[in-house]
Amino acid sequence: MDWSDVAETVGKVAPAAGGALAGPAGAAVGSLIARTLGVDESPEAVSKAIQQTPEAALKLREVEARVETSLIEGRAAVIKAEAQSESWLARNWRPITMLWFASLTGLHWLGFTPDGLADAHVGQMLEIVQYGLTGYVVSRGAEKITREIAGKGFMDAVKAKVK
Repeated sequence: MDWSDVAETVGKVAPAAGGALAGPAGAAVGSLIARTLGVDESPEAVSKAIQQTPEAALKLREVEARVETSLIEGRAAVIKAEAQSESWLARNWRPITMLWFASLTGLHWLGFTPDGLADAHVGQMLEIVQYGLTGYVVSRGAEKITREIAGKGFMDAVKAKVK
């Protein structure tokens, strides 16, 4: 038995922790879960504890909260590093990527598409553009709301939180 075998059981109570168990960080997350549950650092011990200990669900949710906090902190650190970079490319690669996919989608609609391009690939490009535009619109809205409420922008608040 390995950590990915326990992922489904953990995922019923703590989806993010279960997903992390199934991924490349499975052993590290499994060790964290085992320490939290107070059992040996093995998939068998964790599985047994989850099935036999009623308060294990609460403890797993605590682990999940820590995992999610770490992910958010990591993402914030990446955004901060990009925003503070001296490199023009590091600061602008996301908008450039979105413009590229938007251009490809527009060219497709204008008929400038290779003959062998599958409809599924065109759909994937459109999804990327939709997600990117949605993220941009939402982030700009959050920026404006935060500026109204706090007197400074969303990224200023993230930078202050990360410091």
